[in-house]
Amino acid sequence: MFSVLVLIWVVGVKPPTILEDTLGPYTTVERCFYRGASIIKVAVQTVDYAIAKAETMCLQQKLKGKNVNFTR
Repeated sequence: MFSVLVLIWVVGVKPPTILEDTLGPYTTVERCFYRGASIIKVAVQTVDYAIAKAETMCLQQKLKGKNVNFTR
């Protein structure tokens, strides 16, 4: 299972804005990245600020007590 985080860098703002998805987790990494792209699309259409960069991160969830892997 994969959870998605989206990082958006706005021009003139140092730390990125982190957007968390509330619909996941997703069964495949492909679906996770697709959801991340959808979040970025909506964010770009709705903000009035210049976005310098946007990035999707998919986090693989392990069973309880296990580590979390990052996939890009």
